[in-house]
Amino acid sequence: MVARMARLLESCPDQAPPVGVRHAQLAFEHLTAPLAAKSLEDTAFYRYGRLLSRNEVGSDPQVLALPVAAFHDACAARAVRFPHALLATATHDHKRGEDARARLAVLSEVAVEWEGLVQGWFAHNGAAGGAEGPGPDRIDELMLYQALVGAWPLLALGEGTARDRFCQRITQWQTKALREAGRHTGWTRPDAAYETACARFAERLLDPGRSAAFLHQLEGFVARIAPAGALNGLAQTLLRLCVPGVPDLYQGCDLWDFSLVDPDNRSPVDFAHRDALLEQATSFAAAAAVWRTGRVKQDLIRRILSFRQHYPGLFASGSYTPVDIAGADQAHAIAFLRQHDGMSLLVLAPRLPLGLGVGADTLVLDHTPDITLRLPSLPGPWHSLLGDVPPCVDRPFMRGGVPVACLVHDARIP
Repeated sequence: MVARMARLLESCPDQAPPVGVRHAQLAFEHLTAPLAAKSLEDTAFYRYGRLLSRNEVGSDPQVLALPVAAFHDACAARAVRFPHALLATATHDHKRGEDARARLAVLSEVAVEWEGLVQGWFAHNGAAGGAEGPGPDRIDELMLYQALVGAWPLLALGEGTARDRFCQRITQWQTKALREAGRHTGWTRPDAAYETACARFAERLLDPGRSAAFLHQLEGFVARIAPAGALNGLAQTLLRLCVPGVPDLYQGCDLWDFSLVDPDNRSPVDFAHRDALLEQATSFAAAAAVWRTGRVKQDLIRRILSFRQHYPGLFASGSYTPVDIAGADQAHAIAFLRQHDGMSLLVLAPRLPLGLGVGADTLVLDHTPDITLRLPSLPGPWHSLLGDVPPCVDRPFMRGGVPVACLVHDARIP
């Protein structure tokens, strides 16, 4: 039956199909988008809690990551087939912000430690789900812990309004997640007792007077993985700006985006604050020194968009060539060249950054990784869009630097 349906839907690609066939094709096209939205994005994504960074529109939760070679193949194919298509990592409809996902992705690097933490929280936090009575069951409890890790602010919450607002955001997300999942409650037949018990549980976890030990563990864990999460966020931003396609920048995402699902991701944006930061912009290194403010992400975006404005042909029509990486730490980087009309752009982004050796509470490396790029021979100087050019261009990740690189070579200049 499936094979017959596939043949019907794929029939007559080069000529007008019979009216009945075309009617079936159009009906299928109209059905698939809302079906995917309601069955996958708005149901399965709220039931399957292995790693919430993968539960995102356009993603497959069963696929944790692509091999580097597959990423390069996808980018090369995109350059040929869809060079002007949109590249978006955040929208009005995302399930969680792009930098919240980037931080949650770090859990895959510390899976054993994460499992130990969660099992301890299951045992000691006193949720009363399932057969024990109202309250989050294990699936809903696990998703709550991941939501807290992903959305936890980089600047201290303190007491009062900021903590209350964060708690409100979490419980608002939680109620929507529970109803979308449709396991214990729903939009048309809400279970007020279960929803209230889950909200009270979340509120208790966020109360320092009642959950001091949990909060101490949570804050310590987030503090340890946050720099790696920020590097994931910078890598994601750098790749979006430089691979084939047209990068989209969703409102407010020039700074760190730890938003949750709507309406949280549609909150008012403080554009005056962002304008002020742009007016005060100095160097990429200075922005990296205060990375918790998000200025480092904004500065990276500012620099690369300015370059794109001056050399649009490089991004619209430039070739895409993977760069081979050698060395013991080769798994921790991804590199490629874009080339057009004598101009070359070398992009190097971190991968699995926790294992790259980032120092505590900083984005800079505490050692020089064993990463060497196998670059084509290009005579003449390189220039960095992000600051100083490393002493050796084929080893651009250096101790004391942020492990991102965006270097330019212009063959037209002797």
